[in-house]
Order: sequence, then C-alpha cells, then structure tokens
Amino acid sequence: MLAKFFAQLFNHKKTPAILGLLLVGSLLYVDMTDNRAVNILLNRFEWLVYDYRMQLTHYSVAPAHKKIVIINIDDKSLQKQGRWPWSRETLADLTQKIIDLGVNVVAFDIQFSEKESIRSPYLNQRIKQLKQEGKDELAKELLSIISSNYGDKKLAQIFSENDVVLGFTFHSNPNSFTSGTLPEATHFLPEDTRFYQHMEKMLGYSVPIDILNQQEQDHEQQTFNGFINASTDADGTIRKSKLFLNYQDKLYASLSLESVRLNLLADQLFVKTYNEELAYFSFAKGEENFIPVQRDGSILIPYRGTYGSFEYISAIDILEGKVSNPGTWEIALIGSAAPSLFDSHSTPVQQHFPGIEIQANIIAGLLDNHFPVKPEWNYLYNDLFIFLVGGLLALIFPHLSPSKQLTISLLFIASIISLDFYFWKTHYYALDSVLPLLTLIVLTLFNVSYGFLKEFNKRRSMQQMFGQYIPPQLVEQMSKTNESFGFDGERRVMTVLFADIRNFTSLSESLSANELKNMLNAYFTPMTEIIFNGHGTIDKYVGDMIMAFWGAPLHDKEHALNATTAALKMLETTEQLKPEFKKMGFPEVSIGVGLNTGEMNVGNMGSSYRKAYTVLGDHVNLGSRLEGLTKNYGVKLIISEYTYQQIKDIYAARMLDKVRVKGRAEALSIYEPIATYHSLSDEETIWQNAYQQAIERYYLMHWGLALKNFESLLEKRPDDKTVQIYIERCQDYLIEAPEENWDGIYTHLSK
Repeated sequence: MLAKFFAQLFNHKKTPAILGLLLVGSLLYVDMTDNRAVNILLNRFEWLVYDYRMQLTHYSVAPAHKKIVIINIDDKSLQKQGRWPWSRETLADLTQKIIDLGVNVVAFDIQFSEKESIRSPYLNQRIKQLKQEGKDELAKELLSIISSNYGDKKLAQIFSENDVVLGFTFHSNPNSFTSGTLPEATHFLPEDTRFYQHMEKMLGYSVPIDILNQQEQDHEQQTFNGFINASTDADGTIRKSKLFLNYQDKLYASLSLESVRLNLLADQLFVKTYNEELAYFSFAKGEENFIPVQRDGSILIPYRGTYGSFEYISAIDILEGKVSNPGTWEIALIGSAAPSLFDSHSTPVQQHFPGIEIQANIIAGLLDNHFPVKPEWNYLYNDLFIFLVGGLLALIFPHLSPSKQLTISLLFIASIISLDFYFWKTHYYALDSVLPLLTLIVLTLFNVSYGFLKEFNKRRSMQQMFGQYIPPQLVEQMSKTNESFGFDGERRVMTVLFADIRNFTSLSESLSANELKNMLNAYFTPMTEIIFNGHGTIDKYVGDMIMAFWGAPLHDKEHALNATTAALKMLETTEQLKPEFKKMGFPEVSIGVGLNTGEMNVGNMGSSYRKAYTVLGDHVNLGSRLEGLTKNYGVKLIISEYTYQQIKDIYAARMLDKVRVKGRAEALSIYEPIATYHSLSDEETIWQNAYQQAIERYYLMHWGLALKNFESLLEKRPDDKTVQIYIERCQDYLIEAPEENWDGIYTHLSK
C-alpha cells in the first residue's frame, strides 16, 4: 500500500511544477528579504563573478592616466637616501621639487602621526661628554638644534604654501585614541540628511601632528586632509572605497576625493539624493556630470589594470632633479610600493596590489567620472528574471526531457553572462547575476533529479506545522484543501488579539512557582479553547499574555467578527473563573484585551534553528498598543476603527476616543464593543444613546453641554473611567480653550 501511495504521488503531473514554483518563490523571497546569513553567502559568489568580470575587462593595455603620477619611495630610493622614515627636511625638499614640476596637488598616502626625532643614544652621550669637558655652550647649541623641530617646521612651511593633502585615519572603535585637530568637514549643497544617515558613524580619529596639520583660522592657507581608511570586504579584498565618512553627523572626504576637489578648485560639493540607496554629487553647481555614490558613502573602484597601470616615478629621481613634467601631470601621489614597505592589499585584479595605486585608480575615476555602478534597476532585474523566467521554466521543465532542460538552461546562462558583459562594457554596470544563475541551476538540478526526491504525507506535514497553533479539526480541514497557507510569508488582511492579565506581577509575587504554573494552566486552557472554537490561531504565550490571530492559515472572511466574539467570550469566561480560582486558593484574575484588523505579514518565520508561524507588521503592534490602553480608559476590551467597521452591523459599540498611540503617526478612533444588538437591554440602549450625544457635543466643542451630559452619565455609572476622562477634559477646555486647529485627537506617549 505504501509503495502504491508513493508511486501515485511521484506520477502526479502537477507535483514537479508546483515544487518548482515553490523553489522560484523561495529564491524570490530570498532576494526580497534582508537575511544576513543568506546575504553573506550570496555576496561571496557575487564577489567571485565581479572579480572575474573585472579581470577579463580591465584596461591593462591602456596608457597611463596623463593627469596622475605616483612618486614611489621604491627600493632604489631607499638604497640611496637611507631607510624609512626619511627626515622631514628630505620630504620637504621632495615636496617642493614636485611642486616645481608644475603639479597642482600633492597627496601623501602617508600619515605623519609623530614628531620627527633625531635624538639617539650617541647624541645623548655626546652632549653629556661635552658638558663633562666644560663645553657647555657647545652642548647647549647642539641640544637646541636637536630640539628645534627644524625638519617639521620646514615641511609645515612647504605644506602651508601649496595645495598638499595629508592622510589621516578614522576609527570605529569607541576605545580608540583621538588626538589633534580634525579638519573641517566637507561642505555640501544642498544639505540632505538622507545622504549620510546610512553611513557608518566613526567614533575617533588620528590626524597628523599639529605643526603639519594646520587647521587654525589665522593661517593664510590651511593644510588639507583626507582619510585613508581602507574598505575591505569580508573575504579581505578591496573592491570599493569610501569617499565619505560620517563623524558626529558631519561628512569628511577621502584623500582621493579631497585631492580631486583641490585640483578642480571646488570649494564645495553639490549633492542630489536619488533614493535611499543611491546619491549623486558634482564639483560644480549646475554640472550634469554627477558622480554616483552608494548610501554608505562608497564607490566601486574602477581598476584600470594590474600593478603598474599608472606612471611611477622614483622619489630619488625627483630629489636628484632627473625628472621633467611632460606638461600633463596635475596630481602627484606620494607613497611606497617597495617590497620592504609594501602597503599590499588584495584586489579583484591582483592578489598583491599597492595601496598607493588604489588611490590613483580612485582619483582617475573621479577625474573621468567613470565608475562601476550597480544601477537602481538591478534588484528589479533580478526579481523580474526570477519571477518571469524562473516561473516559466518551472512550468515547462516537467514536460521536457533532461537533455532539453539542460540545453535550455545553458542557453539562458549564456544569455545572462552575455548581457552582464554587455552592460559592463557599454555602461560600466555591475549587475548582480548570481541569483538569476542560481535560479536556472536550482530548477535544472531539481527537475533532472526529481525521480530521486521523496515527498512526505501532506496531512502529516500540516499536523507538524500547525498542530500547536490551531485545533485538530482545522488541520484536518486544511489537509483537504488546495489553498496556499503562506509558509514562505505573505500579506493578508487579518485580525490580531492581545490579552493580558491585570497586575500580574503583584499576583505572581503572592504565589509559589508551582502555584503560579497551575494558575496559568487553569487560565490558559479555557482561553485557548475559546480561541480554537472561534477559528483562531494561537500565535504565542508570553508570560501572562496570549497573542492570537484570525485569517490565517485558512482564509476567514469573518475574521474580525469571530475575533470580537471570542474576545467577549474570554471576558465572560474570566468572570466565571473568579469563584473557581477563589476555591483553589488563587487570586482573582482580570484581563484586558486589544483587537486590531489590518494588513499583516504572516508566515513561518525565524532562524534555521527554530521557526514559528506568526504575524508581523504595524497593525500587529497597534493591537498590542490597544490592549495597553484598556487600563487608561478603565475598560476590558478595546478594538480599532478598522475592526469596528467589520463588526458594526452585528455589535453595538461605543467610541472611546480619537487617539494617536506611541510609535504610530496616524491617528484612529477606538471603540469598546458592548454586545450584539439583539441582546442589548433597553436600559443599556438609552445609556449608549446618551453617551453618543455627549461625545458628539464634545467634538463639536460645545464644552458646557457636553459636560452636563457626561456628569449625568456619571451619576448612573460612577465607576466609568472614560466618562470621568471626558468630564476632566471639558472642565479644562472651559477654563482654557484648545488651539484653533484642535482635531480632538489625544496622543498617548507611553505604551
């Protein structure tokens, strides 16, 4: 019998198509959600594709960029000039000779974090010896020369007279050391906080020594600075670079960006925010040649080729006057590619790549406005491919032979790769191709190997999935229908319920752990039964709180009505439990219930270790807020206006207030359901009509008339806290009228 069952199941025509569509749906869900673990895995594959694309198409045969020159502190320079670090006087001489060649901007990919020190044990011993020999004046003169900081002063003088950019470093560690004067932030027009609200906030910095980092306003010309922080991906490769970093909600430019800004004589940058993911900036007002920047302030580095794609000049050749400017150099970068000082990084084009040439590639991209860009339609491209092509193949693959499936899949893979390289070569677009390729591979492998897959009994799956949330008879009903139950998550209009025991903390303190457990079991059991009988789904128990919802997994057109009926039944049953609890030695229990109806996300959510079938969304949070408001108005049940609209033809309810709850900008009316119209007593009907008249006068701002009505109502029901609230408000407004634009909305600041 079991073999016959599996044979029938495997031979069902629709099974592979349905499972294929589920795979496509899962991939689409992955692409549309922000799952960190999945994103890390996908990024690894995307990086491999990106690196391979860059290696195949970089401009290793292109001529060096004419406006950029790298002054290399190479092995030849170290052999002739001595080991690093060189004296500041030598660096001043090097800088001046570079300026004399006609270069506009000199940028140091070097951080001058310490003062120059020429003290040594020999000099200390010599000064001591001169003093012992009675040559105090000579010893004093030698000590004065050593302490004069002559080299730092000379280098600072060169910096102050020319456009020189010094490197500094930001720190994200809160315990990092911070010293010196931070340079001025980059000036943007217009100011738009969206441009930097997603950027990582730096917590500290290390800048050059004060004498070199001239930031005081009394200097004729300040020293310019740019950060040299590297942006390394999780695999240790540098594919992108931050042009901006956020420190104390101010933006600071990188070394490369600051160098280009100075070269273009731009005092400020002009920003145009495109969306939450992308912004553009330019160096001149009105210029249409905008440079795209991702929301974290980064750009993809446009590597022109492997090491040596820019013109390198040995620093010693500059010092010895052996170099002449070809007339095109505008920006000179000073750094080192020497093996002994190798600032080496892993890049897409080469495993060991000098940091100074990374800066050169960025500067070249800024000068030419030529960067790899993830277009704004990149995610839409992925979603459409998965949805359209993946969905189509999921439907037709089960009807094709494995060879035809493989042929079609290979054709699509070739098309994706060709399209990828076309956009890369023509527009420099870095499309994400992994998910489209993965869609094809997964569908092909699934259909080719379908004969080896095993399918479990649907009824057993339903029982395992929903047995702990809904009654067995509903599971039985679900197993007999073809309806989709939203395992992967979907949006539905549903009703959510929150029920909470009043003063539970003080109640629990009077009970032992075992007594508390027994009391909660005695309370939860009838409450759960009521929810199950009303076709509701238990979401969770949290301490003394019950969360339930109606409208999933099975669709329920009367979810609001069923939820309201269950809520009133829960209140009635709670009253009936009071004498029973007293007999068992338990304290008296009262509850508050909140109901809200609206669009919610429902599905099997969680981690790979544990998942739960639950609801999420703003309307879920609102339901919780309404339960909390029951204490404010002295009622046991509050429903939102959205729920009221669904039940108003069946249940009589009074409007409690127009409110704006914490965490939600939109205001709404809240109601207290009383009873069904056919069960409403004459006395209750009269009181409700009088209450409605008082409320109407209140919102018409007839404070005196409303006050009389509410006082009359209070005489009949002295414990009605809602009426007491309106009496206090009317009295306050008679003393001091509200503002002209008063709309009657009361804002609750607490949960």
